[in-house]
Amino acid sequence: MALKLIRTSSCFADRFKTVLLFCRRVLQSGSQYGSKMQWFKSSKLRLNDVKLFLIGLGFVFLLNWIVTLSWIPKFKCLSDGSVLQSTKQYSIFSLTDVSYAQNLANKINIYCYILTEPQSHLTKAYHVQTTWARRCTRFGFISSKAEKLMKMLAVDRTQNYVKHSWISMRETLRALHKQTYKAAYFLKADDTTYVIMENLRNALEYTDPRKPFIMGHIYKIRPNEFTLSGSFGYVLSRSALELIVLKGLDKLADCGPIQHVREDIQISKCAKALGIEFKDSIDMFGMSRFSNVTINNLFGTFNNSNNNSGTIQWDPIKTDYTQAVYDLKKLPASPLLISFGGLMPVKMYILEYLIYHLRPVGITHRILQHLPYSSSLSAMNRYHQQDYST
Repeated sequence: MALKLIRTSSCFADRFKTVLLFCRRVLQSGSQYGSKMQWFKSSKLRLNDVKLFLIGLGFVFLLNWIVTLSWIPKFKCLSDGSVLQSTKQYSIFSLTDVSYAQNLANKINIYCYILTEPQSHLTKAYHVQTTWARRCTRFGFISSKAEKLMKMLAVDRTQNYVKHSWISMRETLRALHKQTYKAAYFLKADDTTYVIMENLRNALEYTDPRKPFIMGHIYKIRPNEFTLSGSFGYVLSRSALELIVLKGLDKLADCGPIQHVREDIQISKCAKALGIEFKDSIDMFGMSRFSNVTINNLFGTFNNSNNNSGTIQWDPIKTDYTQAVYDLKKLPASPLLISFGGLMPVKMYILEYLIYHLRPVGITHRILQHLPYSSSLSAMNRYHQQDYST
């Protein structure tokens, strides 16, 4: 509010001088009655003059008190008088429109559960906590040992996750179902996964957590057989979690305690046995929004057998939307990508900077700023989504 008041004037000092001049004129208006005692005793004294004098005097004292407060930043006028800067640094991103993202965050609550190991607590998992996990509604790490610096989800787990990932996942699902916090969606991730939560919520905007479904990157192993890719994250609706825990884990063979099997393969079999719908979040270009390859595979080079130079996997010139001719279908990944996998911490911080802090001046993305366009995009996503439940 104070900043808005300052911006309406050409200079804060000029406004302050104007107020003092006004109060001085009010005081001088009483000189027509002679001395101070005669002024108050005069039968011709008007009540409005007294009120005006007291209001002006009170305003001067109030303004003097506000200016002397230590928490008020000191402002100076620039030469052109059009912009005011604070001597304290402040973020220009306070001007960024995040209303759509905030609306989705308030409406779509997601519990993120990240699986890790004790030896990776501070080398990997902690950096997940300081980057993208902060944007989950709530989150917790699952490990065989507790870590004071991290938010942990209490799970009765003692086995190595890599060697016994499905056994560990079974106990994790029980713990998620038992906890008092009832989220609408549950995101599974590893300690090398990076998730853009705003894009995930956009993909979930028109889904119903009361219906059992699982969403992630889905690939076919063989005809009529498919599975989720666990390394890049996947989402369970509340109803799907309840169905797996209450009617699957202790009642179906495909959901049972099978040793030495990958959790993403087995949870796919378990979900299919329970009739849970599989959703692959396909964007308007037909690309999966859950990445199925690493950053190096997306943007790196591969060897060309004809020469030693190698061939660029992605040609930015062909997808440059600032040019007259471009084709976004040739992008190496969806522009609304949800997740990356196989990342070491340094790349997570690079993504954090590139996504949330780097701003090309003069370029705004309508898809991020206008709710009607984002809504139509979500409808387009639903149109492209494939049904893997049969």
